[in-house]
Amino acid sequence: MPGLPNSHNALAQRLLRALNSTRVISLTSSNLKKSSIIQTPKEFHSEVCRLVRSARDRISIASLYIGPGASALEKELLTALHDAKAQICILMDQNRGTRPVNATTSAQSVHAALKNEPVHLYQTLREPLKTILPSPLNEAAGVFHIKSYIIDNDLILSGANLSQEYFYDRQDRYVRVHGGDLVEFYADLVKILSTRAYQYPNDGTKASQEQFLNSIAKLFGQSTDKTDENVVAYAIPTFQHPNLRLPFTSDVDQIRNLLDATAKEGCSVKLASAYLNPTQAFISCLQKQHSCELLTAGPISHGFAPKAGVKRRGDSVPLYFLANSLDLKERNNLSVKWYNRLGWTFHAKGLWIISPAGHLVAAVVGSGNFGYRSEQRDIESNCVLIFPQENSPIQEAMLQEWDRLHVYAEEPMLHKPLGAHIRALL
Repeated sequence: MPGLPNSHNALAQRLLRALNSTRVISLTSSNLKKSSIIQTPKEFHSEVCRLVRSARDRISIASLYIGPGASALEKELLTALHDAKAQICILMDQNRGTRPVNATTSAQSVHAALKNEPVHLYQTLREPLKTILPSPLNEAAGVFHIKSYIIDNDLILSGANLSQEYFYDRQDRYVRVHGGDLVEFYADLVKILSTRAYQYPNDGTKASQEQFLNSIAKLFGQSTDKTDENVVAYAIPTFQHPNLRLPFTSDVDQIRNLLDATAKEGCSVKLASAYLNPTQAFISCLQKQHSCELLTAGPISHGFAPKAGVKRRGDSVPLYFLANSLDLKERNNLSVKWYNRLGWTFHAKGLWIISPAGHLVAAVVGSGNFGYRSEQRDIESNCVLIFPQENSPIQEAMLQEWDRLHVYAEEPMLHKPLGAHIRALL
């Protein structure tokens, strides 16, 4: 692939070759710019609602779930969807989407907002788990976890769902792409996934597994790269499905291919994950890097932290993740920091790859947390971005994004001993 004749571009091309993919999508400064990085949950909510209200052609939403209208922010989005003039496709996880919340469900509320148009619900679990596991335990066994928000010619890739906390005080990441093949790719991906989903409230006819695999293989097999010297990033979208043998390189293998290549090049890695629970194979990839810094939710900002006055099953879950991050630091010699911000929870995930010369050469944005369940249980999609230029506005914005997250980073420390049940899990 042609590019600028410098060592940074040469490094970018080697990383690109290491990713075993024919689906490489070029992004120019018109697709991806400094303003593409949305910074806060409130800005995310405002932008999604603004785009939905102005939509003329299509609205294609893939999310774990959409808030059922229990807050003003959720109602604002549902009202915008109700009033939209565009064609709408909503795809959510079936188990999370039908979990009762205040006498309603996400699917029921969205269905009503869409004037009784069907809502697509993807079932990740197979029998017998699909039948025997009650709600919400069935969500622990696996969910549809992709988040992509397409309105007309705009795409927002994120790890955030569309509900109150993600609109207000749960920090995530949000990258907006305007126009081009990457927007169309994700629109096609949601369309293909919808063919294998249930249609709420009626089941409807689903595509066969063979039809689904053929369609998704064709989507990921297309070569769409352009020989454009104005490229600011090469995008390599990924996909992970726990129950299917994919006819192309999975997200898990693509991320490992990337990290194997960055280790050989002497790059440094910064990683954010809301729930830091990497497999041993992934830990080995991180240990090979020139340097590696991990940022995960601390006890103040953990998404599973107990809430005042609310006793829940699984309140030991955050303690397990916190202890696991300490274990990574102490046993595996990795730099681990806790994101602690009073009144906020941490849900950001992604990779920032820094070249030996100190420039951002690659990044990963999407739904995966780089942990066990992202690899083994959930349906995920990430997008790898390779930057052929040393400095561009989008690279600067992404580095600033990491810096804003890192402002709340603290050295990890548990103030009470671990119980035997937690130690047994480590």
